[in-house]
Amino acid sequence: MSTIKDNYFKLKQLENEYLTPSVIKYLLIDANNFSNFSQLILHFDNNCLNEEKLFDNAKKVINGYPYQYVLGHVDFLDINIDICPEVLIPRQESEQLCLIAKEYIDDYFKDEQIDILDLCSGSGCLSLYLKSKFYNSNVLGVDIKKRCVDLANQNIKKLSLTNIKYIQKDIESFISNNTKKYDILICNPPYIKDESSVDKQVLKYEPHDALFASPNYYFYELILSNYEKLFNDKFLIFFEIDEDLQQDLTNLINIYLKDNCTFIFKKDLYNKTRFLIIYKV
Repeated sequence: MSTIKDNYFKLKQLENEYLTPSVIKYLLIDANNFSNFSQLILHFDNNCLNEEKLFDNAKKVINGYPYQYVLGHVDFLDINIDICPEVLIPRQESEQLCLIAKEYIDDYFKDEQIDILDLCSGSGCLSLYLKSKFYNSNVLGVDIKKRCVDLANQNIKKLSLTNIKYIQKDIESFISNNTKKYDILICNPPYIKDESSVDKQVLKYEPHDALFASPNYYFYELILSNYEKLFNDKFLIFFEIDEDLQQDLTNLINIYLKDNCTFIFKKDLYNKTRFLIIYKV
């Protein structure tokens, strides 16, 4: 039996584009039933457990299968959530959106009890994170796919959260039948126009219905055109957006919200326009 260190360097020597040092560490943590990176370091010289599983998983990653789907879970800021191939893999940009949302909610709602809506919720990562930070909130997530809803509700149990649920509904019918008003919306809808801008690994393995929309501002217009039906007089809206959508979304705000709100676009860590915050407080 090899040590964890031996297997780390054995896999590292393969120099595969997908099997990066950080991915190897995640695979080793999983194979040895560790809960975090610190445990891996602490036991680095120990014999490696589940070597067959480790190398089977490494082979999948080498062949291009996303390591997050291999493991079935992913760290998202300071929570860990289960995922599956029917949901998008949460990314750094979505983590940044959550941090922006937390800052605004802290400023504008403080300790108030708030109702949070997550449309196109997928794995639930956005609203699960907000719920973990705002315990007195009520959260509803909506997604069209049953597998996404089942997974998000599974994550509720995993994180031991209360006053949060996910339901299966297409967004248009949810909005048309909605009778409740919300204080917060957080949303990362499908917004990609065509395949040319998408990484080949993402295109091959991640769900296309969570990536593409035609027109690519479809979900934003659906929400903004119904803002009076969805939101209280005081509200915050947080969108993840495509960098090319700034003008289209500005036009939609001017059409549907006119002077009834303030809005700002923010850039991500790669200096791309990636977030839209709309608020009335």
